[in-house]
Amino acid sequence: HDPLLDHVPVALIASPENHDDVVCRIQSVCREKLAPAKHPRRFHFVEQVPKTPYGKHDRKAIRALIGRLFPQTH
Repeated sequence: HDPLLDHVPVALIASPENHDDVVCRIQSVCREKLAPAKHPRRFHFVEQVPKTPYGKHDRKAIRALIGRLFPQTH
């Protein structure tokens, strides 16, 4: 949780693999490479991460989706 921005990190994941295995791997990488405040606190699996017509991650759509899934994280 970032108290300055009042945000809670979440992970939006598109993976056909076993959900528990993916979450464990993500948590492991985060522990190695990120400060604890940046570790995702919640995980949500989707069939596809929203993308723009140019094939890039659609940050606005992702924020809106996360806001609907986890309203208390904003």
